[in-house]
Amino acid sequence: MFVSVDVCECMSAGLPLLSPLPNDASRLSSKTSARETFQAAKVPCAPGRGNVRSEHQVVEALARLITSHVHVRRWLVKLNHEVGARGIAFLDVADSLPCYNWLLGEARRFGDKWEKPWAQETAVNRVELDLAQVLLAMLTPVNTSAYASSEVFLESIYKQGAVIEEVLLAMLTPVNTSAYASSEVFLESIYKQGAVIEATPPSRGVTTVTTDMLLEPDGGIVIQCSTDQIQTSAYVCTGYSLPQLSIDPATVYETCTRVGRELIDKHKVMGYVSVDLVTFYSEQLDKQVVWATDLKLRYSNSLSLSQMTMYMSATTFHPETGCVRLKKPTRQRRSELVHGGHPISLVPGHDTPLRYAVMSNQLRNSNMALTRYDVFFQMCKGRHIRYNVQEGTGTVIQLTDPVKRHALGMICISHSLPDALKMFASNLNIIQQEIAPKGRAGRQNFTTMSNVLQDIINETDQNAETAEDDGTA
Repeated sequence: MFVSVDVCECMSAGLPLLSPLPNDASRLSSKTSARETFQAAKVPCAPGRGNVRSEHQVVEALARLITSHVHVRRWLVKLNHEVGARGIAFLDVADSLPCYNWLLGEARRFGDKWEKPWAQETAVNRVELDLAQVLLAMLTPVNTSAYASSEVFLESIYKQGAVIEEVLLAMLTPVNTSAYASSEVFLESIYKQGAVIEATPPSRGVTTVTTDMLLEPDGGIVIQCSTDQIQTSAYVCTGYSLPQLSIDPATVYETCTRVGRELIDKHKVMGYVSVDLVTFYSEQLDKQVVWATDLKLRYSNSLSLSQMTMYMSATTFHPETGCVRLKKPTRQRRSELVHGGHPISLVPGHDTPLRYAVMSNQLRNSNMALTRYDVFFQMCKGRHIRYNVQEGTGTVIQLTDPVKRHALGMICISHSLPDALKMFASNLNIIQQEIAPKGRAGRQNFTTMSNVLQDIINETDQNAETAEDDGTA
């Protein structure tokens, strides 16, 4: 995201700057503004509430949201101006609310009428009371002559308005404890910058898709790339796969174009914009659901990796079909198609092969700081970690930080996504074996990333077998 310094530098050098004003970029990238933009663009987003700035608003909003969406088991509180998983805390309803099972029963009893405000009013009051009851076991009055029991003490605190903060401290769990060591620190940040409350999808199979687009000065909208996030822990993105295969490309194109048009028409925005979508299968609706969850006005990490990938492999992204394919088939690649050779997938109606990539510049390994780069690349060559320029496939290594040498980036490009995933996981295991002394794995995320990729590979293979069985049946 550009800052005021960038504007001053460009003005002094007489250079054009393709970006919104810094203040506009910061304001429109906040979680609350993102929800407002999605709603104005008539794009589906997660149930929730924005512009929450006090503990009273958080509890009031949670009580009504929990009652209205009884099948949502986890609610997120996202700070307005944080990035990634730094500013996220969660509340697990089923574990925190004693009345949760009663609430489910009430929703079943009212049936279709549950959506009416009058049907939910009693339940909202019960949920608010339960939020307070969570504290009863934690409160022990010192002066029992003045307050004979925890209930009396709690009632007195509630009248004075202090109990709301204590409820949140007891129930909210920050995701990133290195940034927010406690609920107190997180709650203080809500006061300072505001937050949104959003539902997590009521499903286990959730995928996050990041789509980057360029809003041109003449009002044009160009989708630059669309990737699936690879998350190594809750809400933490460590890498991407290109192109995304989780949502119908037409849905991604329409959704992001609406958001881009809203930013252009209402806010006169130009420059790079990144939109996050989550998709999952809803058993309640019996269909795939897509929610818009985040918006950033910046040149994103996923776009930089994708453009590096497309430059190295001489490919281009086609938003209408959601594929990445070669710009022009070379003579050697044409012979592949004619004579067989390596099996290559084709885009219907085109004669150029597809390419798939797995990308990350968030790899960390403390043992890399102890390894000379010439030795490292010689090891890669000896273990067949290499890139084929003519094919446009193989492994690209990024040395992301010459000072903090423990950081590493890697892009694996292949003819199919399973092959790219397997190549990336294999490379991580090989590098870890070569640079780590025996019995000293070091501080690294190679193993976690490799395990996550292996789970994705297993799931992909299982889906392919299921599809093959359905086809033969």
